[in-house]
Amino acid sequence: MSNCDNNWTSLADEVASFGKNTIHSLSINSESGLQILTSILYRRVVYGLVATLLLVQHKLLTESRFQRRGQLEALFSLGALWKQPDIMSDFINNDTHRLIKLYTNMRNTSKKFKEHHLDGISNSEIDEILVNLNKNKVGSYLSIKSLSQKAELYDLFLSDYAVLSESAHHLAKDLERHVTVNTDKKITGFVVEDEDTTAENILYPAIDTMLMATDAINSIFNISLNSDIKEISDKVVKLKNS
Repeated sequence: MSNCDNNWTSLADEVASFGKNTIHSLSINSESGLQILTSILYRRVVYGLVATLLLVQHKLLTESRFQRRGQLEALFSLGALWKQPDIMSDFINNDTHRLIKLYTNMRNTSKKFKEHHLDGISNSEIDEILVNLNKNKVGSYLSIKSLSQKAELYDLFLSDYAVLSESAHHLAKDLERHVTVNTDKKITGFVVEDEDTTAENILYPAIDTMLMATDAINSIFNISLNSDIKEISDKVVKLKNS
């Protein structure tokens, strides 16, 4: 790993430690649904950075993209609840929408698959579950896209998230980065990652995502982290411009 990569991994480790310390310092009001949900989402953003860092250190850069995508999804949800706390009930009721889709898909599986993988659940049992779920369905379904819009992070959804989805969905263009070819376009070997991808490419946006999440938590919990956030942001900018 180059000196530049080492600098980014060191900074990412420092930022992740700051995030973990912030989690442990939160005084969560058990009567506040907003504080409960956002603190859990913040934990996912922080440990998304931790997981991303570990994967980068093992040069598993494509796999680190999967983590970054999940980290962004947590940020979109956290940001949406911060900017528009009135969506709380819709966010909670999203589980019902998700379960309806899940059981509808399960109903379409073969009888043999149900017997071996779904404890032999029958279509009539699934239909009964769906009837009850549809009775309890309330509110609007919140997609990742709509959450990013409510979080005022739609540009990130259209750009960074879309690029990361190429890796997560194993698209042909993304798969190409794992092979080397000769002048005749014949595959000559496999590589872990293309040479243009560096630790900075992965860790810089992962750190930025955690800082955005910390900004939200700072406001929701009113814990006066402005100077800490600025200090870390200054370090990121300095390293980015070095």
